[in-house]
Amino acid sequence: SDDLFADLNVKTAKSTHERRSLIHTRVSSLADQTVFVVPNNGNSQSLQLQSKRQSFTLQNSAKANRITSKNNKVSLEEFGINIDHSVTMPVNNETPSFSLLNSPPSSARLRTENTELELKRLENELKQLVDVQLTVFQKRNKIHGQLVELWKTMKTLETDQANALANEDYVQADKVTRDIQELNSKIKTFCGVLPGIEQTLNELREKQAKYLKSQAETSKTLEKELVKKKREEEDSCKQYAVDMENLRNIETKQINEMRKEIDKENSEIVFGLDIWNKGIADMNERIEERVRDEKLERESLLKKRENVQTQIAELLQRLEKLRTEEESYTRQITDIDLQIESITNEFNEERDENSREKNELDRRKQEIDNKTRYIEETETYLHQRLEHYRKGQETSQEQLESLEQRISAIRLMAKSYREEAIEVEKLIEHLKDRSQRDNDCEKEIFDIRLQMEESDTEVKRLTSKVMHDQQTYSNIKQDISTIDTQIPALEEQKKLAVAGRDFKSAGRLANRIKDLQSTRDERTKFLETKRESLERDQEGLKASRKILEENTAKFAEAVKTIGAELEEELQESLLQLRSRYDVANQQKLNILQGLLQNEIQGMEYRINHVRMKYGISDERGP
Repeated sequence: SDDLFADLNVKTAKSTHERRSLIHTRVSSLADQTVFVVPNNGNSQSLQLQSKRQSFTLQNSAKANRITSKNNKVSLEEFGINIDHSVTMPVNNETPSFSLLNSPPSSARLRTENTELELKRLENELKQLVDVQLTVFQKRNKIHGQLVELWKTMKTLETDQANALANEDYVQADKVTRDIQELNSKIKTFCGVLPGIEQTLNELREKQAKYLKSQAETSKTLEKELVKKKREEEDSCKQYAVDMENLRNIETKQINEMRKEIDKENSEIVFGLDIWNKGIADMNERIEERVRDEKLERESLLKKRENVQTQIAELLQRLEKLRTEEESYTRQITDIDLQIESITNEFNEERDENSREKNELDRRKQEIDNKTRYIEETETYLHQRLEHYRKGQETSQEQLESLEQRISAIRLMAKSYREEAIEVEKLIEHLKDRSQRDNDCEKEIFDIRLQMEESDTEVKRLTSKVMHDQQTYSNIKQDISTIDTQIPALEEQKKLAVAGRDFKSAGRLANRIKDLQSTRDERTKFLETKRESLERDQEGLKASRKILEENTAKFAEAVKTIGAELEEELQESLLQLRSRYDVANQQKLNILQGLLQNEIQGMEYRINHVRMKYGISDERGP
């Protein structure tokens, strides 16, 4: 029996030692691979996992990611993910914040802002230029309106002058002439201001065209910068997707590896539990085998004791004898119980070892449960980050759409400015041609007027000379007539003096008569010469008046013809301006539209001025 117990103890110790060594080896291996730290923070727990295998995998993944994403603008590190360190769960289920470095560089953003500020500055300066231009247009239109009124008054005064001359009211005619001269002076003053205003308007138009070109170039530059920014945003958006996929792959790979380890550990724990259960069953079998005889003997003794007690109850007489036997049997039972307890105590160490193994397995089971819970929290955390990236990607997409709309608006703006600049330059050329044509017409009328004025001056000179010569001729004839009247009287007086023997008086009278006769002869001779000169001057005056009438008729015809042609050309220019205005209105070219509106209004004032100046009937509206 002792040899049997010794053999069983050796086998049990050996099998127990092997199981303990196997379990200890597996636990040590897992302990080397995974360490769980579960701090107690009140109601919340923070679980941190550090794994050599995961760290190695993450480091290799990080290296591979850095190699494959070397040329990418945004990497996982820039997303706020430190892939070279272990994953740490947030405390109190806080959602982590990521630093998304997808905004364009500060220098590019600064260039874009400066370009937009430059474009805004050009727009403000162009508005100021348009306001100044509007003021100049209003001033020019006001002058044309005043000229229309002056020409209207001039026509009225010319009619009054003709009526006064017809009625031989020379005082009124002289007064009207002075009024006409005063009006002519005012008209010349206003007409002298117009070229300066036109020059100012031409300069403003050219500046306007330059501003529009500058705005077109600036808008084109801004469009290029926005397109570049859009490409960067598109690259960032693509990088979002790439990094999200990389993050998903890395985290999924880690989770799958952890799950494989958990499954493997679960299998090992199940295997360990099976071994433990088999060991417990084997130990119980061996204990039962060791105490089977003692238990049988104990049961037999218990039955005997019961029989003895029955006999004691039945046979009081045999009490003493049976009491002695009872005590003997009791001592034997106590010895057997002590022997059973001793045998059982031999298995206490193995039972304690099995209990420790069971506790270790329970602890590992708890750790696996914690690890499983951590994986679930990691998955939730991963979904939160992926959702954060998705929202960032949606925001980036919205920014791309907004940027695309901005680029389209800038492109249309640049096109509009460019078209407006071209149209303004065409308008400037048209107005320059129109101004040159007006100058040619004015020069032609001025040349004809100059000829007419020269003829009028010649007529006035000859008229003055003829009138003076006629007065001189009349005076000389009057002198001759007076002399002819005086000589007979002096002859009669001389005869009376000779008859009265007053020879002294007769001599004086004779000398007087001779002087008068000499003067008469000289005057008569001068009169003949003067008459020939007067006749020549009268012929010249007639010729000059004829030339004046021809030049006057030519001037009137030229004024009428040129005025009609000028009015027709201005009407055609007005139609062209209105046509351009309609096109600008359809294309929504606001700057050109405002300029053409002012030009149309100015052209209408100009047409009214021409009609009134050249006396053209207003049969058609401007």
